[in-house]
Amino acid sequence: MSLTPPYAYTAVVRRVVDADTIVLDVDLGFGIWLRDQPFRLAGCNTRERSEPGGQEAYDYLTLLLPEGRPVLVRSIKHDKYGGRYNALVELPSIGDLTEYLIRWGFAARWNGRGSKPVPVWPRPEPAVGVPDCREGFDLARGERRPDA
Repeated sequence: MSLTPPYAYTAVVRRVVDADTIVLDVDLGFGIWLRDQPFRLAGCNTRERSEPGGQEAYDYLTLLLPEGRPVLVRSIKHDKYGGRYNALVELPSIGDLTEYLIRWGFAARWNGRGSKPVPVWPRPEPAVGVPDCREGFDLARGERRPDA
C-alpha cells in the first residue's frame, strides 16, 4: 500500500464550528475556489462546546482564527462522519495548529481510532500562561503587541 501525501492549499477562515472543526474557503489554484468547506483538525480531539472547557477551547480557537485569516491546509482524507475533510492546518506565527492546541491544553492527541480522549479540564498548571489576544498578545505575529 502506498501512502498519498496530503495536498496543500492556501485557504481563508470563514468560521469556527467548535474547537476541532473549522470552515474554510480553499484556493485550489487557477482562480478556482472551494467555498465553505468544513475541516476537522487531524490528530486531536477537543471537548464539545457543551462540556466543561469546551466553550473556552472554542473561544480560544476563534481568537486564533478570526474570519478572513489566511492559513495553509493539508487535506488528508474524508472524515468518517462525512461532509468534511480531516486536515492539518498551519499558521505562519504558530505552525501546526493541532500541536499548538495540544501543547496549551485545549486538545488531546487522538489518531481517530478507539474512544475519543478529552483534554484535562481545568487545564494543567503549565497551560495557565496561554498567549491571549486580550492580554496584549498578537497571535498573527506570535509576539506581544507594542501597545501592551
